[in-house]
Amino acid sequence: IAPPTGQSPLMIAAEQGDAAAVKALLMHGADPNARETAHGQTALMWAVSRRHNDVVKLLLDAHADVKARTKSWTQRMLLCCQLYGGDEETAAMVAMGGFTPLLFAAQYGDVESAKLLVAAGADVNEAAADGASAVVIAAHVGQSNVAAILLDAGADPNAAGAGYTALHVAAARGDGLLVKALLEHGANPNARLQKGTPTKRVRSGHALDQRMIGATPFVLAADSGRLEVMKLLRAKGADPALPLRDGRTALTVLAGQKTTEGPDLRDTETASVIRLAVQLGTPVNQTTPPNGDTALHVAAKWRRDAVVQALVDSGAALNTRNRAGETPLAAAIKPPDRPKGTVAADDYENLVKHTSTADLLRKLGAKT
Repeated sequence: IAPPTGQSPLMIAAEQGDAAAVKALLMHGADPNARETAHGQTALMWAVSRRHNDVVKLLLDAHADVKARTKSWTQRMLLCCQLYGGDEETAAMVAMGGFTPLLFAAQYGDVESAKLLVAAGADVNEAAADGASAVVIAAHVGQSNVAAILLDAGADPNAAGAGYTALHVAAARGDGLLVKALLEHGANPNARLQKGTPTKRVRSGHALDQRMIGATPFVLAADSGRLEVMKLLRAKGADPALPLRDGRTALTVLAGQKTTEGPDLRDTETASVIRLAVQLGTPVNQTTPPNGDTALHVAAKWRRDAVVQALVDSGAALNTRNRAGETPLAAAIKPPDRPKGTVAADDYENLVKHTSTADLLRKLGAKT
C-alpha cells in the first residue's frame, strides 16, 4: 500500500539502495514500473539518481521500463544571464521535466547505470522536454565519462534540440576531455548557438547567455578564457572569424563587458585570450554593426587599458572611424552610455573618471 504521494515501498528501497529489500519486494509482486504522483518517477529513476547500480540491475532484470518519462510542464524562468528588469525579454516560459532513467544517469554522472541502461535498450539520443539530449545534459554538469559512453554507443554529437550542442557547453566550461571526445565523434566545431539557457540546469550546471546567439564553441571558449580549448577547436577546423548573429566577433565580445557565466576574467587575462585569438585567426580590425565599432573602439569605450594594449600589439588600427566618425581615442574620451542593469552606480562613476585609456592611446599614436 502506497502513501498519497504514490511512493511505493519499492521506490523507497530503491532510493535507499537496499538491494535485499528491492529483491524481496520484486519477488512478492511489487510493480517495478509504478510511478509516484508528484513527478511520475519510477523506482528505476530513483536508483539511477542515487547511483545504486546493483539495484538498477535488479530492476532491469524485473523488466523495469527504461523508456519511462517523468511528467513535463512549463515554468516561467529568468533568461541567462541578466538581471530581471520587468520586461518580457528577461524571462520566458520554459519546458521542464520529461526525464528518462538515462537522462538521470547523465545528470548525476552514473557511469555504470548508463552502461546498464544502454545495454537494456535505452535510446542514447533521447531528450528531455526542453530538447536537451543525454549528451548535452552530461556536458552541462561536466560528466564527460557518461557522455563518452553515450558517444561510443552512437549518440549524436551534434544534437541541438535545446538550441545548442554539447560542444557549446563543453567549450564554455573548458571541459577539454569532452571537447576532444565530441570532436573525435564528429561534432561540428562551427555550430552556431541558436538559444541560450534560462538558468543553470542544476546547481553545478552551466548556463549559456541568450545574448550570445550565433556564437560558435570557439567564441564561447574565448569568452570564458579557455585557452587550451580554443587551440583544440582551431586544430579541428573551427573558424575563429565567425561572428555572432549581431555581428560581434570573439574580440568584440572580449573587449566589452562580460556577458556569460564564465569566469570573471581580469583585463590581463582577457589580454592573453585576445592575443591567442588573433594568432589563431580572429580578425583584429573587423567592424561590427550597427555602429561599425572595432574591438579597439569597444575596449577604449570601457577603459580597459590592458585590453587596448593587447589589441594594438596584435595589429589593431588606431585611427579607424566608426559610422559616427569616432576613433577609439574619441570613444575613450566620451562618457560611455550606462547599460541597463549591468553597472553599479559607483562603478559607472569610476569608469567616467578613468582617463588613463585616452592617455595610453595618445602615447600609442592615436588621434581623435
